[in-house]
Amino acid sequence: MGKGSNTSIDIYCRIKPARSPSHYFASDMVENKVDFNIPRDGEAGYVNNRREHYEYKFNGVIGTDAKQDEVFERVARPPIDSVLKGINGTIFAYGQTGSGKTFTMTGGAERYIDRGIIPRSISHIYSEIAKKSDSQYAVHISYMEIYNETGYDLLHQDADTKTLEDLPKVTLLEDEDGHYHLRSLSMHRANTEEDALNLLFLGDTNRTISETPMNLASSRSHCMFTVNVEARTGGDKVRRSKLHLVDLAGSERVSKTGVDGVTLREAKFINLSLHYLEQVIIALQEKSTGLGRAHVPYRNSMMTSVLRDSLGGNCKTAMVATINCEMDQLDESISTCRFAQRVAMVSNVVMVNEELDPNLVIKRLKGEIKDLKEELRLVKGEEADRGPLTQGEIERLRQQLVTFVDGDGTDADMNWSSMMHLRMAFTLFKDMVKSGGGPGPPVAGKMKALADNEEDGASASEASSPSASVEMKGGGKGKEGGSASDDQSNDLVKKLRLQVQQRDNEINILVTMLKKAQGGVGPVLRDVNPQGANAAAVEALQRARPAAFTENGEAPGPTASAGSPAASTSKEMITKEVMSSVDLLADRNKASFEHFRKSYRKNEAIEENKALLKQKYGEAKALGEQVNAARQRINQMKAQIEQQRVERSMKLVAEGLDPAEAPPDPEEEQVKAVIEREKVGYKETFNQLRDLKKEIEHLQRLLEQSRQKLQSDFEAWLGVMMKQKVAERTSSEMGSVRASQESLTGLAAAGRVSGDSAV
Repeated sequence: MGKGSNTSIDIYCRIKPARSPSHYFASDMVENKVDFNIPRDGEAGYVNNRREHYEYKFNGVIGTDAKQDEVFERVARPPIDSVLKGINGTIFAYGQTGSGKTFTMTGGAERYIDRGIIPRSISHIYSEIAKKSDSQYAVHISYMEIYNETGYDLLHQDADTKTLEDLPKVTLLEDEDGHYHLRSLSMHRANTEEDALNLLFLGDTNRTISETPMNLASSRSHCMFTVNVEARTGGDKVRRSKLHLVDLAGSERVSKTGVDGVTLREAKFINLSLHYLEQVIIALQEKSTGLGRAHVPYRNSMMTSVLRDSLGGNCKTAMVATINCEMDQLDESISTCRFAQRVAMVSNVVMVNEELDPNLVIKRLKGEIKDLKEELRLVKGEEADRGPLTQGEIERLRQQLVTFVDGDGTDADMNWSSMMHLRMAFTLFKDMVKSGGGPGPPVAGKMKALADNEEDGASASEASSPSASVEMKGGGKGKEGGSASDDQSNDLVKKLRLQVQQRDNEINILVTMLKKAQGGVGPVLRDVNPQGANAAAVEALQRARPAAFTENGEAPGPTASAGSPAASTSKEMITKEVMSSVDLLADRNKASFEHFRKSYRKNEAIEENKALLKQKYGEAKALGEQVNAARQRINQMKAQIEQQRVERSMKLVAEGLDPAEAPPDPEEEQVKAVIEREKVGYKETFNQLRDLKKEIEHLQRLLEQSRQKLQSDFEAWLGVMMKQKVAERTSSEMGSVRASQESLTGLAAAGRVSGDSAV
């Protein structure tokens, strides 16, 4: 871990759109400040020292017309980029209830464009990881909720979980070094962006939300979404960093809201935890200004204990202060801005979290110990504790010797770790010297035998094999003595090579004619055996093949894998269940459901998402067709180049020229330039299709969430309506009973009157 640098917490102010904003409030987007000019109350009398003007400056002020992508770029991108470099990061939103904290962090659940900082951060992290090919990344995710000062694991995947109490409780533990550990908090590996978003949706489903006078869907708990990133660059060092994305519950004044019961109890815990948070901020502020404050009360609450590193520790932190500019909420907005100014004075020590991985160090040391033991055994002349060398090991040893003698190898290729290998190497080298290292006549005899074998057609490949090369080098060694037989040997070798080349040319022509008769010449190079009699022509063609193409003629550009967006376009990306699931909810009472759906406040957003999903699917289909067409054009041009190369190489071989030394073909270069342009367009379209697939998957999740929410709301509404009908029916029956009783009472009274008159 390197030396850290001091940095302050960045603070941003986001103003919630208001129906009737107060004229006492003003904001300046250029100078990044907000002003409150509240006149004194005349009822306070002549002696009134109340402050009238408040001015607060921020690192950035985000106006009411700002979109979610602008908020992400200004607030979240710097901390996230630091996390990918190994530096911890934290982003949290603070403000009164109903000021837009959850909308800023998580986003709206109805529209795709309303995605908040958390889902956009996930997309950004995985897109940046995909660009870094020099490191291996592992991403783990946890999601915790602090409700009434008790932690819960929101990523518990038990099917029986129905209430918050069914989730595992998270406890806070502190070790001897002062580091905190969260027991029973699960951490899930997320290999793809889709896995991470699924975990986010699962956690949001388990969150505690209730209706308050300030907000119809108010978060009644603090939630912390944590992304742990681990990067390995190939050595012993590993970088571990974490990103905390915190959505704090909103403060509220009970005297204003007038809540009671469970909501009042929740408000007490929320205000108390935010009070402890402010105490920590004040202590850190006094500590940074040199007032001699030594103790920081992190242990007062679970939230401040978890955020210990984010506040005054090793972390790059950003805060979003959400305010409401309506007249009735100005005092709370001033309190939020005052808190943000205190946070800005907190100083963090930021450093890269790089450390040695014990497992990698142990593995490296074990390898070094093994090498040292083998070297020591080699020095002592001891044999390795193993059996004799296998035939494959002997063959590899012979190839190493041939490569070294030819001058293509290095000393590293001759690093043998046992006496057994050394003895076998000397034996093989001795055989090689005996077979080709003598004076001129043995070499001539060898060439004569080779010529006889060539005439029999039995061992044409031996002339071009590595062993033959060594024998020729041995003959060259005898030439130093000035023997006249060396010149004869060289002439004989040239004649033999020319004869082999002519036969290879004939075989190539026959194979090409055969392939043409079968309907194509593309796979000629793949079907020809390079160890056969046509090895020279095949090797020449392969040497003439540029590096831009692989062995099978394919360009190494992007291809559509089974899991890629291009492959997924062939499948049905939008099922009828997702598109029409909202219309299939009312199995019990369809007429009642239709009546409820038309008056449902989120129905407009659902229909908008359905239309947008249909539009995105059409765009994805069009892009998929473009990708397939571009890939088909690239394959056709590659096949054309292969065919031209085969024909050109056969022509050069027939003329006695080496295809590897031929100048490049201008027509082939033009086709290759066109292929490169097509590959660039292919990559751009492929990336667009990949991003579009992410949007489609997100829209499908939003529709699924909307479907579940609509179903639960309809069930609740239907239950209320049934109770009302039962109550109305009961009241009507009671009314009829009363009427019957009254009629019976009247009849009885009339009977008594008639009886009295008769008497």
